Amino acid sequence: SAVINGVLRATALDGYKGGKIDLSGKNVSVQAKAVALSAGFDFSTPVPDKLKGIFNLTASGLSGQGLQEIKLGDQNLTDNVTIMKRSVLESQVISLSANNTITIESGAQLQAIAKTGFAEINLNSPAGTAVIREGALLQASHAIINFNVGNQDIQGDLKVDYSALTLKGDNIFFV
Repeated sequence: SAVINGVLRATALDGYKGGKIDLSGKNVSVQAKAVALSAGFDFSTPVPDKLKGIFNLTASGLSGQGLQEIKLGDQNLTDNVTIMKRSVLESQVISLSANNTITIESGAQLQAIAKTGFAEINLNSPAGTAVIREGALLQASHAIINFNVGNQDIQGDLKVDYSALTLKGDNIFFV
């Protein structure tokens, strides 16, 4: 289990690119607000049962902090990646990977925004499922949205501005 309730700053110096971060765990959860922890919580405090087995992150701790690339999850380690309600992840490159399920909940957003150059959103779960709930948004500006998943359940919005959309999977259905 891991809880990151702070801000990870990766703003580049003039003339350089922003930072990259690659985080994974058995289950990864990105939330809009920090997880409530008891007073005096530190490295020696037992992790509450509701947080065990989950890598908890706040979207605001990653977005807008100068990160050029955010990678969450690993196909060999991570079972599920969930972007919780009202969470907004923004970076030039956003990659989510899981064995079982990648879920973007209602009101959550993934925004691959590039002022210059290339940007992309990647959802990788070749044997699993990507679920984009109604009210969720994946937006790519001068970027590509790649779905490399076994099954897609896309109820939310995909928005591409001057961009491409790539869907890979055994079966792709449009209803």
